[in-house]
Amino acid sequence: MKVKAVFDTNILISGLLFKGNESQLLNFVESGEVELFISAELVAELEKVLNYPKVVKVLIRQQKNKETCLLTVTNISSLVEPRVRVDVTADVDDNRVLECAVEAGAGYIVSGDSHLLDLKSYKGIQVVSSKRMIEVLGKK
Repeated sequence: MKVKAVFDTNILISGLLFKGNESQLLNFVESGEVELFISAELVAELEKVLNYPKVVKVLIRQQKNKETCLLTVTNISSLVEPRVRVDVTADVDDNRVLECAVEAGAGYIVSGDSHLLDLKSYKGIQVVSSKRMIEVLGKK
């Protein structure tokens, strides 16, 4: 059975731009072992972050463009439209991640964000680091 997950924007950016656990997680999605979910609001946040000057510098250095990065993520993700609003963390963007995961029926949220990681779980959804997610997938 596939693992259903939502990746926070920081995981997606790291996975797209750098080698490591996060890029390995994107490989798990591409190979079909993980079913990745995203919402329109998370796509908008990803687009916003791809325009940050320090991210743009990395994109230029790696000869990548933000449109290709966005397409990569949207092509490997299933789009959901959250019907329930969540107000659990002080960070509005983190609440959008939770909403997406609830709507998708995800088992995991993968994040590097302490606000989310400190939750440990939400409505039965485990909130884990990329390292922990790799460990979970390795034991499947």
